Amino acid sequence: MKALKNILVALLIGLSYFTSHAQRLPQPSPKAEVKQILGLTNFSLEYSRPGVKGRVIWGDLVPYDQNWRTGANRATLLRSTSKFIFGGVHVPPGTYALYTIPGTSSWTVILNSDTTLWGAEDYDPELNVAEAEVKPRFEENSKERLELKFNALEDSTMNLSLSWERLRLDVPIEVSLMSMASENIEMALADSPDDYPVPRNAAVFYKNMGHYKRALDYANNSLEINPESWYTHYIIGEIFEEMGQCREALEHGMTAMRIGLERAEESGEAFAYEKMVTEKIELWRSPDCQKKIENREQEKREAESEPSSQEEETGKKKKKKNK
Repeated sequence: MKALKNILVALLIGLSYFTSHAQRLPQPSPKAEVKQILGLTNFSLEYSRPGVKGRVIWGDLVPYDQNWRTGANRATLLRSTSKFIFGGVHVPPGTYALYTIPGTSSWTVILNSDTTLWGAEDYDPELNVAEAEVKPRFEENSKERLELKFNALEDSTMNLSLSWERLRLDVPIEVSLMSMASENIEMALADSPDDYPVPRNAAVFYKNMGHYKRALDYANNSLEINPESWYTHYIIGEIFEEMGQCREALEHGMTAMRIGLERAEESGEAFAYEKMVTEKIELWRSPDCQKKIENREQEKREAESEPSSQEEETGKKKKKKNK
């Protein structure tokens, strides 16, 4: 009995020793987290960042044609708050393990529903939610630490990029921005049918997206609720400008200025946006208003038609091959 008591005491002393001496030490592969909002969707990546440390990475430390955790320690995680398209595949919202199968000329990038694994030892391909085939490219400068990030951000698209050593991968991600925004607009209108900024906000969104007819409809709805909003008239002027209707734009610009000055006088303050409205009125009033708009549209079209650096590089390779 005394011996058993001594054993228990020794165990308690040992446990208290290890508990009191618990240490927080640097990890060889530090943990990292990346966040990005795309449209109305929150994305995040959680992963560990191994280093090259003089080792041969591709085909050695990370073998070809075998599943890789795409990092170190536990499996890399990708989170999304709404549905999205990953490499052309529709994916529900949620948290997914990000795996890859490296190849010499092509990689498979995988989203898997099992987020509990440490590494890839018990990886089950039956739980794959999406797979994307991506061609790697090699850059001039070497990156010591693995880096995952979101880049090439547009209104509804971006890339999930992997860079390590000299290799880089880009996987396209897309969200249904228009459908999500339309749903939110309709919900807001149903909740606040007499709140004039709600349809006006919708007008601004559709104007920015290039849907001018729909933008004008929402702006006019806002004006029906409150005809004396200088900003609503200003937005309608901008919509007409985009539609190439300078005279209509000028009419609403003049109305915006009148209301803005009247409201400022009533409050005993200056009209804070007088300069902004004045500049637009001068544009809409000028004889070459239509020409300026057409020139601007032409510049937009030319910019959109210019090949990207990647397309230019592809073209150069084709030319060399043809020679």
